[in-house]
Amino acid sequence: MRFFLGRKDPDRGAEVDPPFIAAPFDTSGAFPEDRTFRDRTFRGMRADGGIVEGMAAFKCTFEGCWIGMRDRSDRRTIIRNVALIDCHARGFMSGPAIFENVLVDGLTTSNLPIFEAPAFRHVVLRGKLGRIMVSHVHSTVAPKSERPAFQEANRRFYAEVDWALDITEAEFTEADLRGIPGHLVRRDPATQVLVRRERLLDRRWQNLFTDSWIAVACELMLEDGRESEVLVAAKRSRNFERDVKWLRQLREAGIADAD
Repeated sequence: MRFFLGRKDPDRGAEVDPPFIAAPFDTSGAFPEDRTFRDRTFRGMRADGGIVEGMAAFKCTFEGCWIGMRDRSDRRTIIRNVALIDCHARGFMSGPAIFENVLVDGLTTSNLPIFEAPAFRHVVLRGKLGRIMVSHVHSTVAPKSERPAFQEANRRFYAEVDWALDITEAEFTEADLRGIPGHLVRRDPATQVLVRRERLLDRRWQNLFTDSWIAVACELMLEDGRESEVLVAAKRSRNFERDVKWLRQLREAGIADAD
């Protein structure tokens, strides 16, 4: 597997994409200098299969990058022991990759980065973040017959996970986390609530939230058969105060966990 990282060509002053082979690295200490990238632009980076681990990026831009394979549930890209600090993503997409021990501390986005049916173990998102969507579907273009294999792979993965995602210090512009079991998400109870499927079955939420993103989220959770999900009032959204009020109503109605 080749992992492509852009760099400046000293002769031409242009962006080039030399091959970089990912190698294991123990992140118990500092990242070595040759695995630390600062103020760089990575264009057209692809990671299909294999393992990418032991690297840190500070104030870097990822443009037109792709991670993960969509066609093999038994051959997934693994991103492990990686830190992104104050970076920017433009045209970024991820297939059903596995992310382990990953820190993203500050990430601006030019579009909506979509993570398609990923598997998270000890992923931390914090600081000022743009828009992000984590889908439960591994691909919107692949045949639906392929979905059960990825759903079962994620079910087995999460059965061995103590916690998947920590967003307690995340300041999103927008966050849709439908692809992560809600009970495995560490969260800020004041702005992030846990909703369980069994509390949606009586459909009381329909009377409280008509034509809102809350109603859409609840309906999709039932339609997709997902057991739990964290709903987020994005702190950097212009609708933050309204959304916090709605989440409070969910909790007071006994639809979201009381915490």
